[in-house]
Amino acid sequence: MQNDETRLIQAAKRGDQQAIGDLYHLHVQAVYRYIATRVNSPELAEDITSDVFVRALETLATYEPRGVPFLGWLYRIAHGRVVDHYRSRKAGEQPLEDIHFAADTSNPEDEVIDTMQQAQVMKHLQALTEEQQQVVMMRFIQGHNLQTTAQMMGKTEGSIKQLQFRALQTLARLMQGEVS
Repeated sequence: MQNDETRLIQAAKRGDQQAIGDLYHLHVQAVYRYIATRVNSPELAEDITSDVFVRALETLATYEPRGVPFLGWLYRIAHGRVVDHYRSRKAGEQPLEDIHFAADTSNPEDEVIDTMQQAQVMKHLQALTEEQQQVVMMRFIQGHNLQTTAQMMGKTEGSIKQLQFRALQTLARLMQGEVS
């Protein structure tokens, strides 16, 4: 897979339209999911996803792997575009208001409880640093493992573990304060 992607990137840099299309199709869903967890509408997520790929195409000639996968580079562009979107909006609007977790149960009561717990987590997720939010989303919402998350964020696995630990510790503390 890595060699195929490297070959596609090189071809895309030379202007090969098929390679550009293949890279797009290979990563568009992951980029869209990343953005959709950060904004409050599917239409906005589609618009920002489109903008990410336009920006990636404009700057593709400057892309160098440097140990970070191509998808990690796209996530960085996506993160910047989401931040730009919220900077341009009115103060007080929250970027994490409509993140949805997949339900693991077919029992309606359990689904309601899960939904309520998820809403609490999402409310408190906004209190985390940007990097902590990104780690939580990549690990628990998008389902990436530690190694992949570290590669995509350009960090070591140890630093990802530390970010994750601090994020979960903060979330637990905030949620306990809500119960007390």
